[in-house]
Amino acid sequence: MSDLGTMEELDGGKVRLRYRRLYPHRVSKVWQALTDPEQSKRWWAQARGALEAGGSWDLRWQNTPPGEQPMDWWTGSITELEPERVFELQNSVHGLLRWELSPAVVGATGDGTELIFTAIIDTEDRQARLSTLAGWHIHLDHLDSVLAGGSVDWPNWYSDHYPAWQQVHDEYAQVVGGKA
Repeated sequence: MSDLGTMEELDGGKVRLRYRRLYPHRVSKVWQALTDPEQSKRWWAQARGALEAGGSWDLRWQNTPPGEQPMDWWTGSITELEPERVFELQNSVHGLLRWELSPAVVGATGDGTELIFTAIIDTEDRQARLSTLAGWHIHLDHLDSVLAGGSVDWPNWYSDHYPAWQQVHDEYAQVVGGKA
């Protein structure tokens, strides 16, 4: 399992989730996976909007539970954009989402990327916090797979990836407390 993220209590019932990942791929490749809708839908969510600060950037999750209707689009906007360095969104459902990229020595070529991902969510519900921690953890694992040439089979996400999500969720419950 990759490194666990952290959870920090903030004022007003909010919580900051933070993850640090190292990917053995150039910053430009990781940036494209974050910001190109054709790439982002392979590991995270469908995206639509204008890739510019202040532009709308709506998301639709793809791991719809079996038998349920696909999710609606969640509205959002880009609050900060520094190409190949910072991509920050404010989303109506998932709060603040921020990716920070920097070159790092990773892998055999040494030509990699350090990614710091931060999410600030507005919920005091412990289970929602744990589920979100586990969810972002798995999405960042999916990013690693996509960068290596793979893709997530979204129609089969629950059979293919839910067991890993549950394992990560249980580990977070042990680390940060709360029921698994």
